[in-house]
Amino acid sequence: MNADNASSNDPIPTVCVCSRLRAERILHGQDPLASLRSLLSIGDPGQPGCSGPRMPQFVVRLEFSDLLGPSTKDVEQIVAFASKARQLQGACLVHCEAGISRSTAATIVLFASWFGPGREQDAALALLRLVPRAMPNAMLVAIADRCLDRQGALIDAVDETFLSLRMA
Repeated sequence: MNADNASSNDPIPTVCVCSRLRAERILHGQDPLASLRSLLSIGDPGQPGCSGPRMPQFVVRLEFSDLLGPSTKDVEQIVAFASKARQLQGACLVHCEAGISRSTAATIVLFASWFGPGREQDAALALLRLVPRAMPNAMLVAIADRCLDRQGALIDAVDETFLSLRMA
């Protein structure tokens, strides 16, 4: 599945990557996020999704653990989410439990989809600017690399950008 959106004329959405707790605050209007249009919610299996009076019009809920990782279907849903979120424009909220691993890996998939092939390092750096303490889930990144047909480039970009943070 190679659903890159590099040729789209739609602007790249503003992305907010955060923990479940902050996502709940945003959805209840306690932590403003202007023009929220899409939500990618990632949680453990059986964990309820976030809710609130400010739910965006487009929501995708994925359930997989950080340790067991996502399936190819989960990553395909993230790639499809990228396309729809870009069409909707506005802000895109991406959360997992802590806002460190699953949500940051999913955000790299969003950026890689939006930027297109050859810009994997740009995707990793865009995430680093948003979440300097990110530790993207390696399993999700590896599956995304295959789904987006990046031939290892996405894995290499993430390793190069974030490996030094993991060792610090």
